[in-house]
Amino acid sequence: YSAKANSNLAFLEIVKSEGLEVDAMSPGEIYIEKLAGFEPKEIFYICNNVSKEEMQYAIDAGVVISVDSLQQLEQYGEINPGGEVAIRFNPGVGAGHHEKVVTAGKKTKFAVDPEYIPQVKEILAKYNLKLIGINQHIGSLFMDGTAFVQSIGKLFEIAKQFDDLKFIDMG
Repeated sequence: YSAKANSNLAFLEIVKSEGLEVDAMSPGEIYIEKLAGFEPKEIFYICNNVSKEEMQYAIDAGVVISVDSLQQLEQYGEINPGGEVAIRFNPGVGAGHHEKVVTAGKKTKFAVDPEYIPQVKEILAKYNLKLIGINQHIGSLFMDGTAFVQSIGKLFEIAKQFDDLKFIDMG
């Protein structure tokens, strides 16, 4: 469940009781999700252009963290060498009901382009980081599944370039 849609404590307690896990986009969401009873391993922090302090909060909270740029991966490595991390990749395919909600493809600032996989591997090695997962988010409120199916194929191709992934989050 994406808590940015509704982070009301009572509602999140219901989400938890239904057996779902949650994602978080901010330290505030991590905080309220933990109050709702979610264990750190059930919270997926998908950060975009966050400060070191925000990232450190998530590390200290013990949640799974996904970065979405080489700079964020470098920052994560600097403050948590040897840690486990996930990366949001741009599969090159986006979708959404309006151009402003398309978060993948050629005209977006979000996620790591697969062409930078060699640099990703360098940063992972530099800080002894373990890549445990990859994820994507292609956009919101799209009604045609064609782009989603295309993006999944591309995400699987990206996954083949990394050993020992624990998960692939399809967004």
